Amino acid sequence: MKTALRATAALAAAVAATVMLQAMAPWAQDDVDVFLLVAVFYAVSSGRMQAVIMGALAGLTQDVLSSQFLGFHAFTKTAVAYLVGGLGSRLMLGQALPQFLALALATILDGVLMAVLASMAGLPPRMHPGGWLKMALVNGLVGLLVYRLVGRGLPWSRRRP
Repeated sequence: MKTALRATAALAAAVAATVMLQAMAPWAQDDVDVFLLVAVFYAVSSGRMQAVIMGALAGLTQDVLSSQFLGFHAFTKTAVAYLVGGLGSRLMLGQALPQFLALALATILDGVLMAVLASMAGLPPRMHPGGWLKMALVNGLVGLLVYRLVGRGLPWSRRRP
């Protein structure tokens, strides 16, 4: 029950941050993917199954808020959470540099998967590869800041299997 409340709070915070970002800085809304940050946070701080569930929920929530087809973000966030969760179980992601690299690679992977899904659906890609690199840098930096604020006292190295 406690885990479900935390997941709901994380998704509510992601929705609030996205709405605030769209209202206060619409020019920056394409540079930060708050729902990806939530999915990756769960991937590095909990088990793989919880990460997959949170990735799917975060993606579906983002799909509801976006104007694209329902399921695009859900698929990519689930796949990214699964892969980062697997990576996190093999590597120690408790330090800043590995967390930054995990966030940056997750952002690029999310962008590539979105481009592949868009091309399969006959849609133009949402962002070009240069935009992915910029978003990877911004997501990495914002994610580190958020993880440090939220994850204070979180046992990064004591993951549950």
